[in-house]
Order: sequence, then structure tokens, then C-alpha cells
Amino acid sequence: MPSKKEAGSAVKAEAGTSSQSSSAMPKKEGKARLPLSQKEQRQMARVKQLQKLQDEADKRLKDNEVLLTTEPGFLEPEHEMGRTYKVRQADLKQQVDVGTAQKAFSLSLPFGPYVHDFSRDGRFLCFGGRKGHLSLLDLGTMNSRFEVQLEETIRDVKVLQSHEMVATAQKKYAYIYDSQGIELHRIKEAQNPLKLEYLPFHFLLCSIGDSGRLRWQDITSGKVAADHRTNYGPCEVMRQNMRNAVLHLGHNNGRVTLWTPNMSRPVAEVVAQRGKVLGLDVWRDYLATTGTDGLWKVWDLRKFQVVTSHAWTPLPPTDLSFSQTGLLAMTCGPVVQVFRDTTQKGGNPESQGAVALPYLAHSETSERFERVRFRPHEDFAMVGGTQGIYSVIVPGAGSPNIDAFANNPFQSKKQRREAEVRALLDKLPADTISFEVARIGGVEALPKAIREDIAKEREQEAEARQKSKKTVKKMRGRSKSGAREKLRSRQQAEEMRDRTRDRLSGKDVEGEEREEAEEVYFDGEG
Repeated sequence: MPSKKEAGSAVKAEAGTSSQSSSAMPKKEGKARLPLSQKEQRQMARVKQLQKLQDEADKRLKDNEVLLTTEPGFLEPEHEMGRTYKVRQADLKQQVDVGTAQKAFSLSLPFGPYVHDFSRDGRFLCFGGRKGHLSLLDLGTMNSRFEVQLEETIRDVKVLQSHEMVATAQKKYAYIYDSQGIELHRIKEAQNPLKLEYLPFHFLLCSIGDSGRLRWQDITSGKVAADHRTNYGPCEVMRQNMRNAVLHLGHNNGRVTLWTPNMSRPVAEVVAQRGKVLGLDVWRDYLATTGTDGLWKVWDLRKFQVVTSHAWTPLPPTDLSFSQTGLLAMTCGPVVQVFRDTTQKGGNPESQGAVALPYLAHSETSERFERVRFRPHEDFAMVGGTQGIYSVIVPGAGSPNIDAFANNPFQSKKQRREAEVRALLDKLPADTISFEVARIGGVEALPKAIREDIAKEREQEAEARQKSKKTVKKMRGRSKSGAREKLRSRQQAEEMRDRTRDRLSGKDVEGEEREEAEEVYFDGEG
């Protein structure tokens, strides 16, 4: 009888032999994956690197949020029945700090109505009157950099990369001036312009006019990057989305179209209003529109659905503007009103009879406001009208955290030059403008048909490589030099025989054709 130890060792041996036999059995082969090409391997490595950098940037941003201790302060009522829009500007000036109170001003000018625009850092203000008055004002020192009378209609003004260059949409062409009011360029491609926009990361000046042609022009080289027909006639409303540099146009038929320079058709189209679109603005993923139908709406661009819709009585607003914190300001006649939490869905979005209560309100007697813009990093909104420009204190409008590497209002002349050179080196091509921001930096998936064609080509290449391999000759005696020479001479003799047969058959045909031609010739002479 075997002992327990011997029985245990026998069981282990049997288990070991069974495992070896199972491992020796051939496995079922699945469909082999095709090897990636070198280009695809580089793209995959690039995608992994970009994802790693994005994760690291998100982690650092989350860690640095601890340092951003400053938060915007809004005007809050003392009780539930309190209304903040009843607070006047004179009362606000007494309550705010001395520095903020000194920044509030108003200019009475006779060449209105006025349009204006801020520099990216909020330090300079450029404003122009319809009757040809153009000026650049330093808001830090309240000194005028230049003030000229162009003696021509000014429809729009735009500060370019810095306050050193200012663009104007005049009666016939668009012009660029320097910080001293000297004309630098006359852009003949932009004929009869009505609106201007500037894309700072692409160095593109965008214009649209009476003809309805939308143009992107590179200010570094002067070349036209794109020129598209909108087919909707004259356009007086144009704003850009600062996230993706897509232009939003408001048309006379109530439609809002989204344009990029790499597509001749709009990437998206929204029937926003029942009448003419009078104004629009974009903040993050939200679009605010107003029209002659007396409604102003806020749209979610991710779903193209209405978030909220309200009526304005008695007249519709003529201009809209979002602040850095999401406050929405709009003008209507002598009144400018600021709304808070407009991007939050509340009630029925299609309720056209609801009138929203504003956050703040300001009015001027015998005035008609044309434009409203918020000053970056400041709690101010600048309003342009027929009799001048006015500053309105709006608590909580500006972002208190300034990125000194991007927009530094206190930079020196040397720092400004270095920033301009750095921005020029980091200039983005016009082809990178896309409605979907997440697609930038990724690899676009190929269509199924193209992927199938690539797979077939790879299979054919693999088969060709297998055929091109030199086969091993195993025939005895037939691969010697004498046998190979006999085979070569026999093949040459067969080729020569075939060639002679073809030549002889062709000679007979040529002879018959020659005899027929001679008979025709002699018959003609007879």
C-alpha cells in the first residue's frame, strides 16, 4: 500500500502533467490586429502626451485656486422685499472706496452718437463719434493719447493687440491708426464696413458691411485669410466667442449664424428672434439675443435651446453685453439695465409676458444710448450715447483676479513689447478656429470606408511581402548552372519563335493592304 506522502506526490504529478498537456494544446487564434504605422504611432504618442499635459494643468489650476482669495462682491438687499435696481449712482459713489469713486466719470461730447471699445487689459478706452470724432483715453491717468477729427462717418471702433493700434470702420473703408492718431493702413478689402471684431490669438481683423461679405484679414501680413458671402444682406450685429473665436452674426430676418474662416457656410444657424436682431453677445456657452419683437433671450450653445426669455417694455433693447462674471447689460433709449443670473433656467422659457427685474438701472435725461461695454477687471460699465459717454458703477461686474502674464494693466513699455513678441510667436493659424473646442489637439477619426480601404491596402502589402520572399529550392540537380542555362536558352528560343510568327502574320496583312491601295491608284488614273 502506498503511503500518504507517495499518494500526495502522485496526485501532484498527475496535476502537473495535466496542466502541461493543457498548455501544450493549441489556442484558438482570434483576428490578428494590424500593426500601426509609424505615423499612427507618433500620433498616439502625441495624444497621450497632450492628455498628460492637460491633466497636469488641471491639477495645478486646482492647487492654485487656494491663492485666489478675492471674490467679486455684489450688491445685496437688506431684506427679501428690497430692490437693488432702486439704488442710484450717486448713492453708490458714496458707499464705494475712493479709488473706485474716482474712476467714475462722464464726458459730454457734441459729435455723437458714440461707440467705444476697451483694450484687453482695460487700461485704455477708444471712442468714436458718428460725425468723425476719434479719441484714445488712458483710464489710469485720465490723459488723452490722441484726439482727431476725421471728417468722415465712424460706424465702429476696435482696439487691436494693444492700445498702439486702433481700427475704425468708416464710411468707405476700414482704417488702422497708431497711438498718436496717425493713419497706418487703409484696408480697401473692407468696403462700406458696419462692424469690426478682432481675434487677438490669431491676429485677425474681421469686418462685415453693406454687401454682407464677412472677411478675416491678417494684420501681420495684410493678407485676407478668408472671405465668405453670408447671403443675408447687410449685417449690423457681430460679436465673437472668446472661447473658440467663432463669429456670431445677427441678421435682419431674425437669424443668428456662426462662422469660421475654414468653412464657406455657417457652422450653425439659430432662428433667434421673430424680427430683426438688434444685439447679441456671448459668454462662455451662452448666447444672449434681442430683436424688434420686444424679447431678449438667453440660449445654451451646447444644446441650442432657450434658457430664459423675457419681454422688454415699452421698447426692445438695442445692445447687449456680458461682463466677466456673467452680468448682462442692455440699453433701451435713455435707460441702461443690468441683469443677474440670466444663464440660470427659471420658469417657462417661452413665457413672453414675463418681465424680469433688473439688478441695477441707470438713466440719463434727453439721451439715447447706443452701446454698452463692461470694463475688464473693473466694476464699471461704459455707455455711449448721442451726447457723450458715461460710466456706470456695477458692483461684481469685473473679475478681481488679474493674470499678469496675459493682460497686465500695469505693464511697462518693455514688458508690453516682450508680450507682443511672445504673442506673435504663439500666433495661431486661422484653420484652428473650430466650433468644438475639444477637437483641438486631438486626432480626428477616419470614416469607416477609408479605414476599410487602409486595411485592404495593408493586407495586400503583407501578401506582396510574403510573395517577394526567396523560396528555398529543394530540387536536386535541377538548380545547377548547366540546367539553368538550358532553361534560359529554351525560353529565349520560344520567345524568338513567337516573335517571328507574329511578324510573318503582320507582313501578309501589310502586303494585302498595299495591293488594294495600288489598284485604287491605277483606277483613278485610268
